Amino acid sequence: MLFLGTEKYPVENHYGKFISEHGGSKNAGTSFLTTYYYFDIANEHLHTASDIFSQFFKCPLFTEEAVEREINAVDSEFRKNYQLDSRKLYQVFKSHAANPLSHFSKFQTGNLEYLSKPGIRDALIKFHSEYYSSDIMNLCIYGKESIEDLEKLAIETFEDVENKNVKLEDRSEPHPFPLETLGKLFKIVPSKDIRKLSIKWILPDTKQLYKVKPGNYISQILGHEGPNSLLGYLIREGLVTELSSSFDHVLDACDYFTVSVTLTEEGEENYQKVMRIIFAAVNHLKEQDLKNYIFEEEQTMNKISFENEVKQKAISTTRHLAGRIKKLVDRNISMDQLLYYPYILEDFDEEAIKSHINEMKAHKTIVMFTTKKHHTKTDQIEAVYNTDFSCEDISQEFLDELDKITFEDIESKEEVMHKYKFDYPPKNEFIPYNTEIMKADTLQEFDKLDTSTFKNCTLWFKMDDKFDQPKVNVKAILRTNDLDHRINVKSKVFKNLWSSLARENLREFAYCASLAQIHYSLSTNVEGVTFSFHGFNDGIQNFIKEVMKLSSTRDQSFDQ
Repeated sequence: MLFLGTEKYPVENHYGKFISEHGGSKNAGTSFLTTYYYFDIANEHLHTASDIFSQFFKCPLFTEEAVEREINAVDSEFRKNYQLDSRKLYQVFKSHAANPLSHFSKFQTGNLEYLSKPGIRDALIKFHSEYYSSDIMNLCIYGKESIEDLEKLAIETFEDVENKNVKLEDRSEPHPFPLETLGKLFKIVPSKDIRKLSIKWILPDTKQLYKVKPGNYISQILGHEGPNSLLGYLIREGLVTELSSSFDHVLDACDYFTVSVTLTEEGEENYQKVMRIIFAAVNHLKEQDLKNYIFEEEQTMNKISFENEVKQKAISTTRHLAGRIKKLVDRNISMDQLLYYPYILEDFDEEAIKSHINEMKAHKTIVMFTTKKHHTKTDQIEAVYNTDFSCEDISQEFLDELDKITFEDIESKEEVMHKYKFDYPPKNEFIPYNTEIMKADTLQEFDKLDTSTFKNCTLWFKMDDKFDQPKVNVKAILRTNDLDHRINVKSKVFKNLWSSLARENLREFAYCASLAQIHYSLSTNVEGVTFSFHGFNDGIQNFIKEVMKLSSTRDQSFDQ
């Protein structure tokens, strides 16, 4: 609405037209506690654009016609996303798993039904007049001018934004997830034919533990996809194909940690077994001493990532920094940490991390089980996205079992010993401790190197003369006639099957490399197989050797 005219610039599309005519872009967005407005533009027009932009926070018009059109625009966006299962599942979680009295439970995006209410324009004007106040706003301006000139621009265009001394409501109360909302199983019918199981633990708020980040440590283990991983165990059991873990804050009230898996048909039929295995992994962590090297590896990669960060677009930088300022103010962090804040990881506080792991109890969970097979077993409909679902209490007996279950219990019950064991990930051999930059002083051309010691091989090399990064790009083409899929269908099927099996064979190994920002891709065409590698100089040589070796090795994954 603020883009659609102000007292100083009343023409409805003046802002958008000015931005687009001068090589810029614009956008806005709203999260639970923050609204962002941002733009970029050719530097010589920054002053005028800033003046137009600043009027949003002083004197917007909110014309009746513009309000009606914007409601329709919001509804159009809602309709576009209506069939997305991610939206459907999240809305069930918000509106039916959470406390209905909490702010978290509210519908977040809006549609025609929710917004077409009498007095909506007056409500918009009232909200703006009460909350668009300089004391709860943060501003970031990015330009080629000096700091002094940019500060002068900020003062000239924004100093008369009114300070209304706003006292913000504490939105952490009522609590989004009191105990009576937990220990529930939601069975949800998706739009697409997906099979998904998500376990969410409701945990204490950790925003002040930004130097420790307990959720990151836990995710590094439970979400790991390399050797000894929970994913590897579940795949070998034939129960899942994918696993992810995430950590989120909720309105400064609490956190929730999620483990989500994509189920196979067998996993769908045995979802409780999947839950037992996931809880066995959590219980294993509760019994083990924490490993400092996991923290140190992430700490090292954070430092390296910051020191070698590629310059981002100005529009992204300003948006992130403006939002980050509030976090630093709320947490009493010095502004000299503004750029480094997302990378801060200083204290291996074993007690704090262990305390968080110990909070991961079965009765503090919300389980969301999504499959088309629930379509005859649901008894409720979520109102916004019309999602069929049911909710039931998880039995106390099963909750107690989950809190005690071990891998030994699972294996003894099945009367089989598993060769693959869940444990801490091994130390990552690909962490690039040497990040010295090798760069040519003059412009370079590709040189053909001497490969007389190799048969049927050509090798080209070019020293970096531009990017100033301690990284390397390698492309290897293995030429063969075996993949000429134009010959017959069988050849094409073989090509696709081999590619899939090769990637699966490399999955755990390549995941460890990816944590060190070393990546590869594999593709096939009529010429043969192409491998592409990108990452830090330190560590990538061994990775390339192992990829080439593993991709030509037949093991159990190929037999399966």
